[in-house]
Amino acid sequence: MDAQTRVARAFVAAPIVTATIVCSIFLVANPIMGALMIFFGALISYFVLLTIGAIAHIILVKNNAVGKWNYVLTSAAIGILLSFAAHTSGYDFVSLSSLMGRLHDRIGNIVFVEIWSVVIGWVFWRIARPDKP
Repeated sequence: MDAQTRVARAFVAAPIVTATIVCSIFLVANPIMGALMIFFGALISYFVLLTIGAIAHIILVKNNAVGKWNYVLTSAAIGILLSFAAHTSGYDFVSLSSLMGRLHDRIGNIVFVEIWSVVIGWVFWRIARPDKP
């Protein structure tokens, strides 16, 4: 299988595989909620992967940084930036203490997004294997 086919498969499969891996615990607790989380998680993942992730992949390949840890760390950085942008965009920056209190309330969401980002970076790399010709 050539590199372009592997990358195309990774762009198609990585969001679904990641959503299934990360949300599988919710399927046990509440099957309907778990299925909805998988669907919407994959939908959001497709959007992020096809916009920001595609640019990151192109930059990593052009710089010959095609190792597993490069993809995992890049996806972790994207996850951190997206989660902080999402969690701070609606806040009034009146005081640092109010901002930190609100971020502390949402630390679980930030950790969840970060786990999701790391898993999608690893799954994408595992399917695409850009380190192989």
